[in-house]
Amino acid sequence: MGVHLHRRLLTVTAIVISSLSMVLAGGPMGQSAAEFRARWTDERNGKLVMGALWVASHYEHADEKRVEEVLGPVHLYVEAVGRGDGAALDQESIKAFKERVSGLLRDEDQSLRALAAVLLGVCGDKSYASRIAVLLEPRAGLDVVPPFDRGRAAIALGLVGAKEYTVELVKLLKSPNSFDRSGAAIGLGALRATEHERAIAELLNDADDSVREAAKESLAMMRETPK
Repeated sequence: MGVHLHRRLLTVTAIVISSLSMVLAGGPMGQSAAEFRARWTDERNGKLVMGALWVASHYEHADEKRVEEVLGPVHLYVEAVGRGDGAALDQESIKAFKERVSGLLRDEDQSLRALAAVLLGVCGDKSYASRIAVLLEPRAGLDVVPPFDRGRAAIALGLVGAKEYTVELVKLLKSPNSFDRSGAAIGLGALRATEHERAIAELLNDADDSVREAAKESLAMMRETPK
């Protein structure tokens, strides 16, 4: 190997290692602790989290004790992030939280699946988009209890900026399920999908008041300056 080629390879390797280090440390190429916390202290995101936690806490569970064991650590972590606790905001803690929560996306308890989607959406890590999107898939056995986790997944995909799922969200605007319609509207609003503004505006006349409110909020989000 020539000396010049060897030096070039060493330089490229050093750049790659430096870039990876920045990502792991939450530097310019990654999500810093400050950026992560900002998402959790955002008023709109806060309402989503509190709403999802409330539903999970009051839902009729098959195994109440297990759900309490799941929700306990989540509550503690959310509170720690809100306080700006350094231990909760180091990169390892953030990563561990995301992984723990992502495991709930396939839980048998619908409220926990919905909660997991919302929490990951607020985290804003697009690498989890494909896992969240699994909740959009048709599933059997949901005719007795109306599914609301799909709508929460639609919101989460918007929050992480997963524009590749725009078509799927647009389809949900026509769903007979009001949770789907409201969730899709918010998700598209978060994506600033202005090309679908007319379809969302049609929901301003929806029979369900929560869908009308979601459509109104979605249109307002599209007019906001991205943070």
